[in-house]
Amino acid sequence: MSVDDLLTQSRSATESGDHRQGAEGAETALNHPDATPDNQAKARELLALHRLRLGDYQDCVQQGLQALEFFTANGDLLAQSRVHCTLALAFTDTALNETALRHVLGALEAARACGNPTAEFWALSRFSLVRGAMGDDARSIDLGRQALAVAQTLHDPETSFVAVNNLGDTYLVMAREAVNRGDDPTQPFTDALVLMREAVALAQSQVNPFNEALARTNMVGIGTSGEAARRDSAHDRADGRVAVSDAHQHHRDRARPPRGGEVPTGTAGGTAPGRRTR
Repeated sequence: MSVDDLLTQSRSATESGDHRQGAEGAETALNHPDATPDNQAKARELLALHRLRLGDYQDCVQQGLQALEFFTANGDLLAQSRVHCTLALAFTDTALNETALRHVLGALEAARACGNPTAEFWALSRFSLVRGAMGDDARSIDLGRQALAVAQTLHDPETSFVAVNNLGDTYLVMAREAVNRGDDPTQPFTDALVLMREAVALAQSQVNPFNEALARTNMVGIGTSGEAARRDSAHDRADGRVAVSDAHQHHRDRARPPRGGEVPTGTAGGTAPGRRTR
């Protein structure tokens, strides 16, 4: 198989959620005898993303930084933005939020500099997640809404789903935090439910079982915000439980950040409770 075919196969695996296969393809492309430096940088970019989803943060960061060095030297702003987004997620997942913030700001700056609205969407979406991890709920919601506004101009199925699903997840995290504080979580749970229903509907209209399973998995966590929310979401949660096993089979849920300063290696292919975002 040619290097280009391997890269295409690995890139497709990012959408299907088959990150083991995607990582294998990227590694094969990286070590292919015909691979050019540009091919190798693209392979490292893909490998970083697959390693992130498989929970191997150490290799994700190593591959991502090497790819970023090449793309920076070549002035490829779009590729820089994509890699910055991946690194931002890796550092957020490992509680290195200040480093994550630097990368997500780099992603947004590069996206706007190259005038690519899709890249700007992804940067805003990741910026929202980073701010949420830093405890800035208001800013996280604002950035999530900005990402949604950009997605609505793109008319792209994937970004449309991601924008709605991730914003719903942000409200769900806020609701859980309210429960932990002893505050009334009704409103954020209600907002989460509305968005998750929309995410499920989008996935169904796009005939995307993977995204539908992801959105329905979020619904399992909805329903503790009072009698009305429990009644409204009972059926959604029942359907969500059916989809949970499928979501975990095909996609490693993003784990809550461990404490400590090191970037852990992680266990490839493992699952963990936490945020269910794309």
